[in-house]
Amino acid sequence: MYSDGTVKAGVAGLEQLQGEEARGCDGAEQHVRRPEMYGKAGDAFAYGLVQQHFDRLMQTVRRHSGSMVKTMGDAIMAFFNAPLPQPDYVLRAVAAAIDMQARLAAKVTSVPLRLRLQFGIGIACGEAVVGNIGTAQLMNYTAIGHSVNLARRLQEAAKGGQILIDDNTYQAVQRYVKAKSLG
Repeated sequence: MYSDGTVKAGVAGLEQLQGEEARGCDGAEQHVRRPEMYGKAGDAFAYGLVQQHFDRLMQTVRRHSGSMVKTMGDAIMAFFNAPLPQPDYVLRAVAAAIDMQARLAAKVTSVPLRLRLQFGIGIACGEAVVGNIGTAQLMNYTAIGHSVNLARRLQEAAKGGQILIDDNTYQAVQRYVKAKSLG
């Protein structure tokens, strides 16, 4: 739930995280783009392969001080600028996405072509409400809002190996990255 840089502050101030807070947030979603691989490899093998990739993705998110919030089947959700503020959170989110794709591309060369996983990534920058949501039996620290939903839609549209960002994200990072408009 917390990145390396926020663990101490998060544990010390856990009571403060029980409520919600509106904050600028970059949502990043990643999803496997090779669902046909499940049938070819067998569900148990595919499960292990996805789990290995999740471990690498989690390390990458943490290296860029993001929060990996949840896994959803063969997709993950991460966000930046929460629970603690990060003035450069948009750049961190994009750098993490680029790093994820590079690490995955380097790893898959040792895997047979028919079993290679590819992830599509979507990033959207904007205000979201972050906090604990759920019931007494199941509570999750998460972000909800338009930017989170937009990140999900971008992720769903992204092809394997592709990173799609919204215009707000592009405006914040255009001096640092090369990108081309798709519409």
